[in-house]
Amino acid sequence: MTSGHLPADADVTPSAWQSIDEKLTGLGVPSTLRAELRSKVMGNWQALLLYGSWARGDADLESDVDVLLLDASAHCRASRDGQVSIARYDIRDLSNLSGTLFGFHLARDGIVLYDTDDQLARALAAIQAPEPGSIITRVRSLTPVLDVSKADRGKYIEGLTKVGRYLLRTALYAQALDAGRPCFSVREIADRRHDSALVSVLSSHEAVRPAASLEVFNDLCGRLTAAVGPLASNPYGTLHGLIEGSWADDRELSNFATLILAGDGEELPYDELPRVTL
Repeated sequence: MTSGHLPADADVTPSAWQSIDEKLTGLGVPSTLRAELRSKVMGNWQALLLYGSWARGDADLESDVDVLLLDASAHCRASRDGQVSIARYDIRDLSNLSGTLFGFHLARDGIVLYDTDDQLARALAAIQAPEPGSIITRVRSLTPVLDVSKADRGKYIEGLTKVGRYLLRTALYAQALDAGRPCFSVREIADRRHDSALVSVLSSHEAVRPAASLEVFNDLCGRLTAAVGPLASNPYGTLHGLIEGSWADDRELSNFATLILAGDGEELPYDELPRVTL
């Protein structure tokens, strides 16, 4: 399919899909991406939210279509397939996003495409912004994952680079929010900071960002230190030591450290990130 309205299925009426398609068309989402999205949001969901670059209006042809499905049968599941990223949350998961950077992003920039009984609209309206400084504090608490042995840096440079990029992007978004100028666009952050290199450094697209290397990793760590202050040390010295040693007392840190093990792939595994929601 390359044009026309999205087809209906048993779960969503033809008129609802026509409305969704018209909204996406009005936002400039190409027909190929609209069709790709439609083919991947099967199931009995209750609401559909568009967020990210297509919702903000600063997307390009390489940009993903980021959507959140309100799904009573789901529990904080997320995935990426092609250029479509889908987060499936139930209403309780969504309410738990209040006070997080991700939740505030959804409430501020998200565009509701479909919403039975206004459940999604009410949940978004209830989401509060994080307390000033809270996200920066949490970012610092996760930085021990970057302090690993030389052997680990060689073996897990892909994962370390991805995690460093994720933490830096999060920190810069949090700083913008704390300064009273919330922003979730890498391009705008780069413009504000007069640092055009950030567009590629923070890009989620493999064709745009620099390939993982020790030099890139060190640059990310240096930028992160400039943003949040000295990075926390890893008392266990190695990645596996941190994962095992922090499991009982800091499950979030342990979970986050395991993301480094994923290795190759375009970005961090989307099905794991909800476990470390910032």
